[in-house]
Amino acid sequence: MSTLEKDLFGDRKIRIKRMSEISDKYDAFILDQYGVMHNGAIPLPGALECFESLKKAGKRIAILSNTSRRSKDALKKLRALGFQLDSEESVITSGEECWKHMNERMNGKSCVYLTWKREVEDDDKFLDGLNISTSDVSTADFILCHGSEIIVENSSSSPVETGFIEHGNVLLAYQKVLAVALNRGLEMLVANADYSAVLPDGSLGHMPGLIGQQYQLMGGKVKWFGKPHSEHFQACLKTFGEDIKYTRVVHVGDSLDHDIQGAADANLDSVFILGGVHAQEVGLTTGKDGLTTGEQDEEKINKLLADEGCHPKWILEKFVW
Repeated sequence: MSTLEKDLFGDRKIRIKRMSEISDKYDAFILDQYGVMHNGAIPLPGALECFESLKKAGKRIAILSNTSRRSKDALKKLRALGFQLDSEESVITSGEECWKHMNERMNGKSCVYLTWKREVEDDDKFLDGLNISTSDVSTADFILCHGSEIIVENSSSSPVETGFIEHGNVLLAYQKVLAVALNRGLEMLVANADYSAVLPDGSLGHMPGLIGQQYQLMGGKVKWFGKPHSEHFQACLKTFGEDIKYTRVVHVGDSLDHDIQGAADANLDSVFILGGVHAQEVGLTTGKDGLTTGEQDEEKINKLLADEGCHPKWILEKFVW
């Protein structure tokens, strides 16, 4: 154990090789999706077995995700990947919280819609069930930052592909829209607060949270949904019932900014998954098959934790049993 690791976490051992080593310490598990359970296309190696083992052990499970999908759509996707969750109530998504907010407060308004290509291609649309239209930034009432691939301004024009998910340059992709929105004092709703995510091909994709961060830095008003905000962790705790003590709940995630910091703010233990968004920073590489290669670099791990100021209770390479 390094000196830094000892200073941060005391003398206890925090590195584990599998979830079964700590399963008896907890009654309930809050799981992140991307980078822990799957990569958007396939379950990550060992994740299905780990999930099923927790269920067989009688553990209560809730999903807490910064996906901009609604809970019902996230549940549908998880079940298609093999993760058989009991109900929609056990899936808490930032997209669902954003949808509810718009349903309650944005009725009849219009938005500039920053979203995913799937919103054009799929039958199920995020705006379904809402009395909200899309509009040019010069007339819109707010910006909806739902995805990071296309801009939809009105029904009469074609969506504009930004390339942002690949290159990550916010101003290159969105400067015109953000400048006009800022000048008009428009609020931005961010339905996915993540900065990055591991894509199915193993590359790192740039997420909507970066757009919200830039707009905020410019002086724009931003409303965030999802982790690391404590209310979303509290929503998960409610699904477990009053008989589960928070000291017997652990959150498993791969983002220090959103998962580990969010769990700490909610006074919950956490498991930091190395093979997710921070894989390259700690000496690992994740491929298209979800397999992680390379060797963990302890010095890099300790530096990353110190730089981020995050203190996970446990560190694990992959969500395996």
